[in-house]
Amino acid sequence: MRSGTNASVSRSATGRGRPDVFSVLEPWPFLQRALDSRVLIEQAKGILSTQHGITLDEAYRILRHRARSRQSKISAVAEAVVAGDLQVGPQQHPPTA
Repeated sequence: MRSGTNASVSRSATGRGRPDVFSVLEPWPFLQRALDSRVLIEQAKGILSTQHGITLDEAYRILRHRARSRQSKISAVAEAVVAGDLQVGPQQHPPTA
């Protein structure tokens, strides 16, 4: 086996020398946070799309505009929409050019 970072990767329970997926991803918790954030944004887009009869692209623009105007992360706005703590709609963002 080569020395270096790969040498410390734990092996699966089968002992066949394959890396355990969870052990490989452990050093990168930001990947899970990014995935969780993306899921929230997609859920919020779906909620806005359904509530206001708009496209998913328009819903994303609303989320982005709201986040920028409040100097917050789009995932934070999306989380508030999903939780029902924030009501946003098409009238709350400028028309696209």
